[in-house]
Amino acid sequence: MTNIDVKTATGTTQTVNYVAPGVAGTASTDVITVQGAASMTALAVSASALPLPSGAATSAKQPALGTAGTASTDVLTVQGAASMSPLYCVGFTKKITPGITRPANTTAYSAGQCISDNSGNPLYISTIGRVNAGTGIIVKAALYISSNPSTKPDIDLLIFDTQLNMGADQSACAITTTQLQTILGTVSFVGTTAKIINGLTYYEVQGLTIPFICASGSQNLYGYLLTRSAWTPDVNSNVLKVILGVIQD
Repeated sequence: MTNIDVKTATGTTQTVNYVAPGVAGTASTDVITVQGAASMTALAVSASALPLPSGAATSAKQPALGTAGTASTDVLTVQGAASMSPLYCVGFTKKITPGITRPANTTAYSAGQCISDNSGNPLYISTIGRVNAGTGIIVKAALYISSNPSTKPDIDLLIFDTQLNMGADQSACAITTTQLQTILGTVSFVGTTAKIINGLTYYEVQGLTIPFICASGSQNLYGYLLTRSAWTPDVNSNVLKVILGVIQD
């Protein structure tokens, strides 16, 4: 604020305050405040014509609040990084049915022996993961045998995320301590619970909660069948098929 002397009409000198103009874009050292009268009407200031910075919200960009339980006319989307995986809010259900065909013999199995094909292959539980290294939960398992043996065997399904050399058909299980520590879960099919449907043997286990995660770069798991009781197949080349119910993340 600058003081200057001015001459009045009567010729006397009076000192007054003078507000010096500032420079555009530069803060001024002289400041004037607006003082309204007590209880006066508020001074309305409109910003409708003011320039806004880039990206500033305007009335056109303000989504209206909706009512609980009612669809809103304003919709907000979630935008992830470019080329990212889609965002899903629910899991996916899937049925997977890996199977093997036994060798062409009716040689009796002892408890603790592998059930496999001629090459000793596991059950390939293909694409159980929705993506590589996918996760989920096995919630149901069933076992189908393509015949009706007089004695229904107890059979275990062992599930792993990598393929192991468990052993050939009718060989003793060759799993090691280190391998067993990587097991994802087991399902026990008990002979006394087996059902006979049109001459076929069917086991079913409900209410499972076996979480899994596939190996890096894979969507698959591997299953191995082991006898838990003696079993004499009644026909050559039985087909054994596992049916898994899965919730994928």
